[in-house]
Amino acid sequence: MKFLKILIFFLTIIIPLFTGLSFYQRFLNTSSCLDGFSHLYIAKNIIHNGKYSTIKNLGTCWLPFYHLLLIPFIFLDELYFTGFAGTFLNIIILFLIIFYLFKLLPYPYSLFSSLLFLSYPYLLVYTLSPMTEVLTILLLILTFYYFLKDDINKLIISVILGSLTRYEFYPIVFFLFFYYFKKSKKVFLFFSGILFWLIWNYLLFSDPFYFYNHPVTKNTCGILPYAFNIKELLNFNIKILKNLFFYLPIISFFSFFYLIYKKSFKLILLTLPLFTHIFLEYFNISLGYARFYLLSFPFFVITPFLFLKNINKKGFKIVFIFLILFGFLFNPSIFSVLTTGKNHYINKFPYGHHLDINYPLVKEKILYFQNLFKDIDLKKKKILIPSRQEFQVFSFALKIRPEDIFDAYDDEIISIMKEPEKYCEILIIENHLDDFSFRFHKYFKNNYYSVLFFKNKDYQRKILNHFYLVKSDSKYSIYLKK
Repeated sequence: MKFLKILIFFLTIIIPLFTGLSFYQRFLNTSSCLDGFSHLYIAKNIIHNGKYSTIKNLGTCWLPFYHLLLIPFIFLDELYFTGFAGTFLNIIILFLIIFYLFKLLPYPYSLFSSLLFLSYPYLLVYTLSPMTEVLTILLLILTFYYFLKDDINKLIISVILGSLTRYEFYPIVFFLFFYYFKKSKKVFLFFSGILFWLIWNYLLFSDPFYFYNHPVTKNTCGILPYAFNIKELLNFNIKILKNLFFYLPIISFFSFFYLIYKKSFKLILLTLPLFTHIFLEYFNISLGYARFYLLSFPFFVITPFLFLKNINKKGFKIVFIFLILFGFLFNPSIFSVLTTGKNHYINKFPYGHHLDINYPLVKEKILYFQNLFKDIDLKKKKILIPSRQEFQVFSFALKIRPEDIFDAYDDEIISIMKEPEKYCEILIIENHLDDFSFRFHKYFKNNYYSVLFFKNKDYQRKILNHFYLVKSDSKYSIYLKK
């Protein structure tokens, strides 16, 4: 057993590390999507944004804990620009996940569950990528572990950290609050993370719900065709769960209902991410991305082995474990994500996947900006570019720190946009104004420069007095200071 345990921990480091190197060679970055760039950029923005370096840059829609953990890794530009800052952090997190699986489940169930975690390609991809899912899974397992032990002090800590990592933890906060309401006077501490975030947003941005009201977030969703139709939504979720986990959810829910029958009600906690996601989908707030379903992975894997702990028939256990492993590992379509770098079901469901696993798109974006700027000297030049994810891709493609980019995170951005000639040597103008452009235009009190350039002749004349066009394509125009 000791040898197998050591081997598992060794594989926990080696498998994602070598897979990460392979993905970097093929796709130029370990980030699986554009959101991964955003997570890295936010952390880098806190420490390497010149005079605008500030903890305030923890930002808008995303919760802060993962970005704080990223900071030690993004000090090195090599780790930041390649995405390996997130990869190394997530490998440590995955190591802790496996460690707690061995504490949560007895042998040999801990061994089998660890193998499932290490062999699931979507979990592996999100370990490589600088995304919050793996950290959320760790905190969910920690929360469940301390919940089973009734260690309320450590439970409170894990819940606070979880509620500062992803919003899917908020229902868990309320669930534990009501569970312990009559058992402990400390129950209100479960809300500490939520309250901290609301107060933080109020103190820094004068709006406790700034994370929701910022234009990056507000009105972003709304493309799921099955919203507000419970029958179609359930049908959609059954199909996507089958694509992601084959028949493992059937085994898991069978085990779950048996354990609930045996009054193991604490297991409900592990189901909350899945039902929270379906609830949000119904109200057109969330989308059917693989990473949102990945948060249910602990439920699908841990529940069947908790069920087997209650069964005494050896033959039944062997057959049941075989069904789990067979159904999970012999679903070859899911492994195509490791070769293509895209969701294996990308064309099966009617919604966009640009923010889900799509390494080819990441590579395409990087190469696009490298090609666009291949003849332009960027050394010691300050650049003003559209306040969307493009400025983050720009940073990675051209290996430029946030301190050389003026973007929406900078405190003086309105002053900079009004008089860019005082601050910038390069302007990048959008040639096609989309919904995001006008959202930012409204948010910046009608001073978003790309919209002004096309809608306000006086502003356009002012820009052209100080900058001249050097290159243009269907997406962007590049202007250099005269």
